[in-house]
Amino acid sequence: MPKLGRAQQDSTDPGSTAHLRAGERITLDEIAVQLSAVAVWLRQLARAAETPAVPVELADWIETWERTAKELDRHVESVGTVAESVEGEAPLAVAFLGGKPWGAEAAGQPRDDYGPAPVVLTVNQVWHLRHQAQMNPDEPTVTYREHIGLVKSFESKHATERRAAEHAKALREATLATACPRCEAAPGASCRTNTGRLSEMFHKPRTAAAEEAMGR
Repeated sequence: MPKLGRAQQDSTDPGSTAHLRAGERITLDEIAVQLSAVAVWLRQLARAAETPAVPVELADWIETWERTAKELDRHVESVGTVAESVEGEAPLAVAFLGGKPWGAEAAGQPRDDYGPAPVVLTVNQVWHLRHQAQMNPDEPTVTYREHIGLVKSFESKHATERRAAEHAKALREATLATACPRCEAAPGASCRTNTGRLSEMFHKPRTAAAEEAMGR
């Protein structure tokens, strides 16, 4: 069997992703293949679970895994379609209906009632522009890569939200481990009101002290 020219999975850490991609960043084509592999694995697991080592009926679980595999198949198809538009040469409309620009031409444009002109598009926006190009074959079109221009340091808003949630969790843990200068709660203890009631919230000076310690 030929060796794969990429790293093998060696960690369960969600941030360990080198084995999923050949380059520095994952492509949509690679995402589609990886999702398809997960669907294959789930179907194989479902089939194996039909005859467990110790007899027990797992039909409900098996059906759930098979439904999940079918849902992944739909995602694979969708990712493939978007890949044609984003990484391929599929034609897209130059602007949204009404003339709203996108891509490099959207930089610095004022907001309208629907928000700012997008530089980086969402999946739905890509589909909309592709459909618009198909419905208006006489109108000029562009490819995604040529129209988006140079975008530096892009990451999904999901990454920003994930880091914010991770920071909030770490701050709460650090705050709980810090004594409260307001109510004198000991490390590990909840803050108390001035009448002695326990609270799930921390006093602001306690949180500020923990945040300052985290920043050191």
